Amino acid sequence: MFGGAHGGKALADSWVFDGTQWSVATGAAPPPRWYSPAMAAASGKPVIFGGQDATSNSTMSDTWTWDGAAWQQPIVHAAPAARESHGMASFQGGLVLFGGIIFDYPTDTWVWDGATWTPFNGTAPGGRVNHAMSALGDKVILFGGSSNSFGTYGDTWAWNGTTWSKLAPPTSPPARSSHAMATLKGTIVLFGGDGTNGVFGDTWLFDGTTWKEAKVDGPSPRYGHAMATLGDRVILFGGTGTGDSEDTWAWDGTSWQALSVSGPSARFGHGMAAY
Repeated sequence: MFGGAHGGKALADSWVFDGTQWSVATGAAPPPRWYSPAMAAASGKPVIFGGQDATSNSTMSDTWTWDGAAWQQPIVHAAPAARESHGMASFQGGLVLFGGIIFDYPTDTWVWDGATWTPFNGTAPGGRVNHAMSALGDKVILFGGSSNSFGTYGDTWAWNGTTWSKLAPPTSPPARSSHAMATLKGTIVLFGGDGTNGVFGDTWLFDGTTWKEAKVDGPSPRYGHAMATLGDRVILFGGTGTGDSEDTWAWDGTSWQALSVSGPSARFGHGMAAY
């Protein structure tokens, strides 16, 4: 886990969760202080792109990878433009990135193969920020997000490696942004987010065809949290709702469990990926 914000300040600390406890990662110097970056794993290596440096109020366009001990900045000859609040997900050993905000809401899609960023053109979801993306089988699923011109989205899209297609599931979560998604046992798990009528604390499951709400107790309503799949559980940390959170939760496929662990300070807008 990396970064985030709390108390109006961006954070630059890195933490590792081994399934039982959190520990501070004390490797090489971390990336600049970021919040609202995107983070996902490519070939088992967490990758960060973009985000905002709260100290200078500027967006970032650098790429960083974590090798299990330290952050490294690879030499990249072409990359997406600087942005924040974009979405990114693991895909076929690499990554796919979509959207975010620069000065407007770009609709560009980029793929990272571990060394190079490559842009793709064609039909794409409407420009947006704070959407969530997660791999499912041979596709990446995108849900939700928001923009000033449209408002809050409640649509579902699939990326197959070359094109985006809009899906039409018979049921769907209410429109929202700043939610989190992760994939467990062939099912996408979605939790929380911020909607027109308030902050969500609901859990939804997507099997590739249908969204279904899981009527379970779990974390308090929140947005700006992060989730990642670790072994046979999805781990959720942080976020903000009535206040910034520092709790850790695990989803085992049927229920949420609050984990009695101490670790990172309260925050939102951080990134998290498994390796």
